[in-house]
Amino acid sequence: SIVVGVTLDTMVTLVSTFESKMKQGCSIRFLALAPDGEALQVAAKYYATEPTFTATRIKSNLIAIASRLKSTETGSVEVRVLDRVFPTGYFITDPNSPKGQMIVQLYLYRIDSEDAPLFELSKSDDAQWFALYLRQFERAWNDATAF
Repeated sequence: SIVVGVTLDTMVTLVSTFESKMKQGCSIRFLALAPDGEALQVAAKYYATEPTFTATRIKSNLIAIASRLKSTETGSVEVRVLDRVFPTGYFITDPNSPKGQMIVQLYLYRIDSEDAPLFELSKSDDAQWFALYLRQFERAWNDATAF
């Protein structure tokens, strides 16, 4: 599974679910905005949030995820941060399988995330868009650094 978001607020509430999935052999990658990066100031203006508050939320959420989820013999976890403004957030399951599913959230200028568009893609029905968004994630992941 792949999880990408600015603060990962919602994902922290699902840590127990991620723990269960890892015991079943799932590998999970988390990507968030770098809380200490240069892009935080620009991102906070873009998202209409207060920079210090946003940085604190990101750090506490990443610490909660990283402290609770540990790679095991059956499943693995990686947590990275990216020093860039995020245009989209993702929740992707089975990205390398024909059954791949993706939820994409668009992060719009000064629009609260609760009001931002959210849509679903499947690898089988939306192959072109699924591949495009997955490629964007992989490029961001490759430029990100370990938390």
